[in-house]
Amino acid sequence: MKKRLLSVLCAAAVVCMTAQQFCAVSAATFTEGETEDRYCYSEFEDTYPGSEDTAQGTHKLTVGEQGCFTCEWDGIFNYRAEVGRKFKTDASFRNFSDVVFNYEMQINPRGNCWYGVHAKFEDQPELYIVDGWGSWRPPGGQGFLGSGYANGKRYDYYQGTRYNQPGVEGTQLVTELWAVAATSSTRQNTTNRVKGEISISQHLRRLAELKSAYAAVYDSQLRCAALFAEGYGGGSGDSDCELTVTRNNLYLQPHPDPIPEQPVVLDSGDGLKDICEPYFRIGGMIGNSMLQTPEAEASVVQHFNSVSSSNLTPRMIISGVDGTDVSVDLENAAKVLGFAEKNDIPVRGSSFFGIGSDMLLPDSMFAGTAEECSARMESLLKNSFMTIKWKYPNMRLYAYDVCTHTAEPAQAGFSFASLGHKWSDIYGEGNDAYIADAFKYARTYASSSTKLYLCDDQERQTAPDEAIEDIVKMIQKKGDYIDGVSLKVTVDKNTDYASYGSWLKKLAALGMDIQFADVTVRDTADYSGASMKSAWQQFFAMAAAYADDISCVTLGRPVPGFTSSDEGPTALFGSDPDTGVLIPAMDLGMIQAAMESSTVSDTAGDANCDGVVDVSDAVLVMRYAVADREAVISEQGLKNADTDKNGNTDSDDATNILLHIAKKINLIK
Repeated sequence: MKKRLLSVLCAAAVVCMTAQQFCAVSAATFTEGETEDRYCYSEFEDTYPGSEDTAQGTHKLTVGEQGCFTCEWDGIFNYRAEVGRKFKTDASFRNFSDVVFNYEMQINPRGNCWYGVHAKFEDQPELYIVDGWGSWRPPGGQGFLGSGYANGKRYDYYQGTRYNQPGVEGTQLVTELWAVAATSSTRQNTTNRVKGEISISQHLRRLAELKSAYAAVYDSQLRCAALFAEGYGGGSGDSDCELTVTRNNLYLQPHPDPIPEQPVVLDSGDGLKDICEPYFRIGGMIGNSMLQTPEAEASVVQHFNSVSSSNLTPRMIISGVDGTDVSVDLENAAKVLGFAEKNDIPVRGSSFFGIGSDMLLPDSMFAGTAEECSARMESLLKNSFMTIKWKYPNMRLYAYDVCTHTAEPAQAGFSFASLGHKWSDIYGEGNDAYIADAFKYARTYASSSTKLYLCDDQERQTAPDEAIEDIVKMIQKKGDYIDGVSLKVTVDKNTDYASYGSWLKKLAALGMDIQFADVTVRDTADYSGASMKSAWQQFFAMAAAYADDISCVTLGRPVPGFTSSDEGPTALFGSDPDTGVLIPAMDLGMIQAAMESSTVSDTAGDANCDGVVDVSDAVLVMRYAVADREAVISEQGLKNADTDKNGNTDSDDATNILLHIAKKINLIK
């Protein structure tokens, strides 16, 4: 069994210099110092027990500017070097929402070597976070506490104790906590170029979740934190290493400033969110370019009470695939997510899987067996939700699309294969189990306050209504995983909304909340400003009519030029070229008037309130009369269906509707 390794720490500054140390190991010694730019460094070396007078191996540490350093050792017994920062004793760890090391290095471990971050706290166990190693994975497997995710990777956590062994503060007993990556980022006998991010905060949260007693560590004061490299050769001296660190940045992220009691409000009257508030949330797909100035941010706050990030797609957040582990990096979406957290605006997430999304996933997601691919699916969902939660603990992630465009296309000539439906290929042609698996994993790792949606792109143009309803029912049979259906729609002045109502009611009857996740107005060569305004009015009027079943409407392209394909004046907003402030492309009062005047059909016989009396109304009434639980009719629909005005909706009313259709009677006076 490997000998337990000795620790070092950044202690009080005794030297102000650029450090260059070179010596032969002759006894257990500890050296320390501080550079001119106030980085602390330290070295610890020990010799083989009983050989204190015999030098064993050599080592060398050179510390440059901004925490960069080089280090090498050869044939040592035990050696560690580290460079980092120290803190005042009154600096409470809870003063920061995150404490993160961002590093880049080149390392060639030969034998028993490893690297990571070391942190020490006031009157608490020391913490060692290991990202890579050579021939042996520390700390050896003893004291296993469990596993968890941090920085988008899985780590195993251990507790150990150092008994009566020499350390930097003399012979002592020290409790140590370890977080060791499940997969090493380095290979031995190879020059590895690695970079990464290690959040001390996230690891402390995982430890507190695994063992409640360790919550005290998170509440304690941080004494020092450093990037380290260590080697243990034992009696054989089989530890050699060459290391060059080119980035060693420690970020202390304070908690977000509280939202000002009187936030900035533009002098342009009520925003779109004020008009839509009585009906549903109004959201915008926001890109980084829309948040370039404080004035632009204020205008987004003015008009939207929900935002989505155009950079929160799997293609934008997957940073790597290692076996079945999928790493996640939110840097591309950080600007929008940080803005939403700061301004307390709820966030809606993008689709993970399905046609379109699948084509943007790396090929490594679909390598190997179906079981391996399913494990990657779970890893992506777990790491995405966990990373969002850790990075933005105060952000309200209220909705997330799990799968999109999953129903069989209705048009001739379409196939899943031609549309890049890779999950179907992995699970087997026609096998929709991947959808249920995705929702099951999402429900496992998403917050209980995050609702999960099945999204359909161009919903009723690519697949029949029944196909989407069948998928909803399939997911419901597997478990309580799905909360609603979201629709991506493109509309124009000629869009027929008459059939929308009954279908929305069918989805609502299945217990589904409905959201419009991406609404755009179609551009044509002869599109006029009047036609664009009419299209927006008609859409918002329809949405208002069925607002009881719709919780949110999101504009897919709030401003022109949101994507490279955006041409023509079809966006609901323009933007000031200097400040980026959103400028409505039409009088928002026109939308308000359309919504206020919108009513659900009160035509006799129109049970589904779609504005037309046809066979579908008679079928709905008959199903309702025989107590079909899925045949749900709104309050207005019941009034319309009571054709004989006797206070009941029954088979006689269905007969009257059929007679009306056959022009035997006239229900519409």
